[in-house]
Amino acid sequence: MVTIDTFKQRALEYSGLGPEEIVLYLGKIKELEARIVDEAQITENEEQVVKARKVHDWLMALNPDRGNTQREAFDYYRLDKVIDGDLERRTEAIGRCAILTAEYVIITYDLGLDTVPLGLNGRNIQHSLTGLKHNKGYILIDNVVPKGFGARYKPEALQCIRRRGFNGMLADILSAKSSAMNLEGETEESVRVLRQAIKISPDAYLYSNLGNRYLKLYETADNQDRVLQMAFNAYKRSRDIRVGKGLPVIETVEVMLKVMKEAYPHLM
Repeated sequence: MVTIDTFKQRALEYSGLGPEEIVLYLGKIKELEARIVDEAQITENEEQVVKARKVHDWLMALNPDRGNTQREAFDYYRLDKVIDGDLERRTEAIGRCAILTAEYVIITYDLGLDTVPLGLNGRNIQHSLTGLKHNKGYILIDNVVPKGFGARYKPEALQCIRRRGFNGMLADILSAKSSAMNLEGETEESVRVLRQAIKISPDAYLYSNLGNRYLKLYETADNQDRVLQMAFNAYKRSRDIRVGKGLPVIETVEVMLKVMKEAYPHLM
């Protein structure tokens, strides 16, 4: 399996760009580690279809609204060998299959993205800015762009990409891995991974999630007071980051800090 370090290195090697020019869109799926999936694996390995069905079912459970888009990919996969001569449709087919079959895969964009018309959709950006001969993989699009792969790109999304930067995107990947572990009941390990993400790129939302994870551990913890204290500290750090930037505090963080101070004054 590919670790975060090799993931970063391969992203640099494959793109030929500098770190500041690489955009990694995050997708959260059930498998927990990053892996590079190239075009040959996507189009020739029938095992990928089996995996795709499993991933589709998981995505449907996570967000039913995205189900139709994911299901369409199977039709594109079947069409793939039929449409060899049609570059646009073939590119879209490979991209949509990648969404279903990859654990984490990479698509690199030139950050001149803000110069293209805002009406461009995911497919057009995919084949116009990368192209099959330069592209070594695709990334699941979920986090920054509303409603997933086929969504129209908005100015706020483009600005968010610039703000997050390369370390921010790597932290997001770890955060998604942590979330998947948490869903699988591996909360202690998910805390460890989330703390690793925070070291790479401290973020108010990551600290908020960390507080939530600690509270989930409370029931079974040997030292419950310590777990509560760590949850409180994580929420407080989340609040301090937002306040320091002149931004409103995340509502749930504000509520949790208030509740915990009232319920456990001796700890806070």
